[in-house]
Amino acid sequence: MRPELCEPDRPIDPARSTEPVWSVLFRDGSERRSGDGIPRFTFCVPTSRAFQYLLATDVYSAATAFIRGKVDVKGDLEAAIRFKGWQPQSALRKHLLGAIARCAAALQGGFQTGTQAARNIRFHYDRSNEFYRLFLDPRMVYSCAYFRSPDMTLEDAQVAKLNHICRKLDLQPGERFLDVGCGWGALIGHAAVQYGASYTFAKALGTQSDEFGGISGYFSPRQWNYGPLGDSSRTHSLVLNYSYNLPALGKKADIRPLGWVTDNWTWSGITTLVTGTPYMLTMSTTDGQDITGSSEGARPTVVGNVCSGPTGFNPAALARTPQGSFGNLGFDPCTGPGVNNWNMAFAKRFRLKSEERYLQVRAEMFNTFNHTQYSSLDTSVIFNPAGKNTDPSSGMYTAAHNPRIMELSVRIAF
Repeated sequence: MRPELCEPDRPIDPARSTEPVWSVLFRDGSERRSGDGIPRFTFCVPTSRAFQYLLATDVYSAATAFIRGKVDVKGDLEAAIRFKGWQPQSALRKHLLGAIARCAAALQGGFQTGTQAARNIRFHYDRSNEFYRLFLDPRMVYSCAYFRSPDMTLEDAQVAKLNHICRKLDLQPGERFLDVGCGWGALIGHAAVQYGASYTFAKALGTQSDEFGGISGYFSPRQWNYGPLGDSSRTHSLVLNYSYNLPALGKKADIRPLGWVTDNWTWSGITTLVTGTPYMLTMSTTDGQDITGSSEGARPTVVGNVCSGPTGFNPAALARTPQGSFGNLGFDPCTGPGVNNWNMAFAKRFRLKSEERYLQVRAEMFNTFNHTQYSSLDTSVIFNPAGKNTDPSSGMYTAAHNPRIMELSVRIAF
């Protein structure tokens, strides 16, 4: 299933009234503190003039000075950044510095030579993916993230940002989306229909079905105990996951009442198609006869196509093994029932006057088509002295997975 969409922005209150104690350490070893107690962070600057510049300058210039090593911070860096953001600034000075910065950028872009432009491009973009992986999320989104709470990871915050953008754009199936300067394409990939598939082919052969299974003392392991190995030998395993925004017929037809019924629906699901596991067939007798005369139990004698019939096991193809014989059935000869399961969900969102407030109705169905998913069958045969199988359930299914389960939920976000 697609991960649940995060909620719209809710700004975090920096709690300016609880500004922490901080200190300044100068190059000559002198120190100043803002109050009593242990400092939360310490600015390391060469001179008092440099510290005054740090307080007076804008956040961008302060960050540049930190990156270039002109200023250092020891302790809680996040608290130091918030402290810088709390400092009062003159509105006139702020606008003046902004205008100067914009003019400088325009002059630099308009009068730089081709050589300078090429040098700037190389400086910003000639970096390997390994460099960006050091500090970006797995999708390598290098624009701002959206942290709804301080304990969110960078990956979760970037997904929240991508979800928020897609909701604001109100993207609909069939629409085209151009992302200029898309980087590694995270937004485009996230905005597209989300689907995935995994397929595994497996064939595991060995002796017995586990590490501690016993082997025959009368036959070579290759002859008597070699065959498919349980869960490790599921031949085919296909899992599909998908999510699709159904066409907004009301919006396309410009009929608002129709949109109340047909728009803002999302269909998602997981489909699992897996073959069964190999299993062993066992034989016993009603008279308790010791057929082999040893500690090695007898296996049935194969007289037909054992792995056939409606359930994949035909008891009529097995016969009672004669006295003094071990039988001829191989190890784990047949394959049990597989899985053909479809889990689906349908969700519709109703906006409540704004993007931040909405009501979501969601219906989830497990085993949507109510397929009977058999999980086991009777793999034993019980022969009487006349050689007739007296087990009426031989080859019959004995258990199944859950039938269809439906859940309905209503969620209000505000």
